[in-house]
Amino acid sequence: MQNAKRVKKGFDLLAPFYDAGVHLFLGRKIEYSQQFFLSGFSSCPHVLIFGGGTGYLVPELLNNPDVRRICYVDISEKMIGKARKRIVHICPERLHDIDFVCGSYLQIPHDYAFDLLITPYVLDCFEQKELELLVPYLSKRIGERGQWLFVDFNTPESGFPRLLSRFIVRPLYFFFNILCGLKVHRLPAFDKVFASSSWNLRKEHYFCSGLLTAKVYSRSE
Repeated sequence: MQNAKRVKKGFDLLAPFYDAGVHLFLGRKIEYSQQFFLSGFSSCPHVLIFGGGTGYLVPELLNNPDVRRICYVDISEKMIGKARKRIVHICPERLHDIDFVCGSYLQIPHDYAFDLLITPYVLDCFEQKELELLVPYLSKRIGERGQWLFVDFNTPESGFPRLLSRFIVRPLYFFFNILCGLKVHRLPAFDKVFASSSWNLRKEHYFCSGLLTAKVYSRSE
């Protein structure tokens, strides 16, 4: 991101109201989209969550017996604080299985290759050129047989859903640009970036008439 300190400050300010705002805006759809594919992953003992926010998906992820350790990275200390409280409330016995890292992608540990990377509504915070550098960087943190769960906003191809997407996404960028200084104005071409980094689409599902999407990628043919 162009100004990590500004982004961190903005999301710290937003953290106390984030969950309520999301539910007011789209009900449980954001939460549901993050959790949709979680039960289907196997052979994923080490999981990296990049941009986890307030931790919607962690309790469901911890229900997967294959998951032994989670690295939870977020730029906002207060978002991480809310995620920690969520886990303590729902599954306190698994808190010791989570490593919380406050920072950007540069602070992701290099100790081992992760089996699963989850990016829940975070890649939309990067401009196209930034994303073209970020995806290959994150790819190096994932093992050869690892998978990537991508969950984010989507621009439908045509019709009313496409107009609806623009009507919703543009004001969101306006708000986050003011509060967090993102300097992003449109959704990147996600599919193009994943394809150029040799990620193959395995599963996909759309929500809210195509406004939201969850996709599972792998490197294997």
